[in-house]
Order: sequence, then structure tokens, then C-alpha cells
Amino acid sequence: MIIDAHAHLGDILWPDGGRVIRREGLSSSFFLDSISLDEALVFREPKLFGRFLRLLLAGRITRAEQARSACASLENMMASMDKNGVSHCVCLPLAPCVVFEDIAAPAGESNRLLPFTTLRLDLDHKMEEALKRDAQAGSVGVKLHAILQNTSYTDPVTYRALEVIQSLGLPVLFHCGEWAYYLRRDPRRDTPHLGQISYAKKMVADFPDLRFIAGHAGLFEVHEAIRELADFKNVAVDTSFQPPEIIGELVAAFGPDRVLFGSDWPFGNQGPCIKSVKLACRNDKPLANRILYDNAAALFGLT
Repeated sequence: MIIDAHAHLGDILWPDGGRVIRREGLSSSFFLDSISLDEALVFREPKLFGRFLRLLLAGRITRAEQARSACASLENMMASMDKNGVSHCVCLPLAPCVVFEDIAAPAGESNRLLPFTTLRLDLDHKMEEALKRDAQAGSVGVKLHAILQNTSYTDPVTYRALEVIQSLGLPVLFHCGEWAYYLRRDPRRDTPHLGQISYAKKMVADFPDLRFIAGHAGLFEVHEAIRELADFKNVAVDTSFQPPEIIGELVAAFGPDRVLFGSDWPFGNQGPCIKSVKLACRNDKPLANRILYDNAAALFGLT
């Protein structure tokens, strides 16, 4: 039994990305894309030039991400789950490209899919109503992404939404770590600096009764995330894109009950992400079960 606590259904990078969900036969045009190198290494960067190589390949990585996102269909998600033994998958929408309504119907057809909702910033003051409506319709959590939605975690609009989310008792999974999703020549701009750990730290400190999941555990700023967020008992992390050694550090810092398996599918393939967790846990099967299933099951009410 494995729960993927961080995955996306639909193309979250481009407008009307929900159309991708019901399409069939989608496959990436990239063969052995740049992300595949990281996956082959189980996300271990080459010791001497890992960061330099990442910067050198930044454009190719961006193109690979966009190609993978364009293939985030229901057919492909279910195939990946079946191939890798994933019993349940959290589906994270991201407005305005993918909204709760896009994933509610597929989730209603399969109890293996756990639908989150997203901040509908386009609805302005009706955003709170949308959150309440989505919670009543079966949302099990809320996704925040300051970079792609160009709205800081400490923005008054975000705080207004967090107050509603807190009243609903839903957990919040937020992107954590600086990253860019678009090429320079693309007309749409994201704001990588809004992924900085400092924004996340203030948010989780100001809402101590809200349950948070720091997506990717801070990504490449993972050690800063450990220093700044581990002491907050309302914060868990997911393991997406982290190598076995770092997952071990996350368990030591946050505790075995606050580390959840995540792949960030389709940006990350589930197989290598599962392998990374199993390598981190070695022969400790109870720990592996906690990370791969138990912690998320308790958080999302599957127990």
C-alpha cells in the first residue's frame, strides 16, 4: 500500500490544462529527458559539478517539465499507479490552469484518487466560498503554489484563504523551494523567489493550528527547510526529488511521522521516488510503511 501525497492530474503549466485529463494516448516527445538523468541517479547529484550541471541544463529541464506536464492524463496516472503499486494518489490542481472541478469527476469515479482544491484567485472575494464548496464536494486538502500563482504565502489574500481553510480542518500542501517553470521567451512569467523558505516559515508560524506539508521538502534548499521548519510541529514534508541520504535527514529532523512519500508526478516518475524512500529506510520496513502509506493515510482520513 503506497499513497503518493504529491501528484498532479492535468497540465498545471498552461491555460485550460484540465482538458488533458480525459485525453488518451499521450506520451512525451522527449526521449530520456534531462529529468531522467536525476531519476537514474536516484536524485543524487554528482559530487563535483551537480549544481553546475543543473544550471547548464536548466533550459532542457524546463522543456522536459513542460512535456511531462502536457501528458498528465488520467490514463497515464492510473497506468503509473498500477505499474508502481501505488494504491492512492493525491491529485493537486492549480488554478487557473487546473481547478477542482477538473479533477472532481475522475476522483468520484475512483476511490484511489484523493482530490485537493486550489486557491481561485481569479474569483477574488468569492474565493472563500469556492473553498467551502469544494470541501463539501470532497476535497481532502488545499494546494498552494506562490511561484506559479504569483502570490506570496504571506500576502493578505493568502492569509484570508488560510483562515477559511483552517476553519474547514483541511491540510495545506505548499510548494517549497525556488524554481522556474518557463523559458525566458515564454510570455508568461513565474516568480521563483516566492518559493524561498522565509515566506513559508512566516506562514506556518502564523497558523500553528493548520497542518502543512512542505512540498519537495524545500527542493534544493532542503537543508534550509530543515533548519527553519523542522521545529514547527504543524509541518510535514514530502520526499519528491530527494535522494535517500536526504530522506534520512528529513526523518531525523522532522520525525518518522512527519515525512510523506511524494513523486510530483508527472514531473517525477513514481518508480525512482519509491526506490529513493526504500533505499533511505534500508531494512526498516515499519519506517518505510510509515513514509509510503501510514502517515498520509492518517492525514487524509484513510485509516
